[in-house]
Amino acid sequence: MIDPTEMEQAALAACLKPLGDYVTALGVDMPLAAYSKDQVLGLIDVVITTYQDQMVSGHGRQAGVPF
Repeated sequence: MIDPTEMEQAALAACLKPLGDYVTALGVDMPLAAYSKDQVLGLIDVVITTYQDQMVSGHGRQAGVPF
């Protein structure tokens, strides 16, 4: 991402807790290289879903539409 907007930066930051929760559920001492394909896909899903939800919510707030 080149020169992220404030909204994009906020959406990225919002991913930290769900990502941490996901990694904790798998076991924080497990290295990423030991993740199964499904676990990696789950990690990607958590981050992308959270990011997209935050962007939709942010755009809604800008437009005055409550989400």
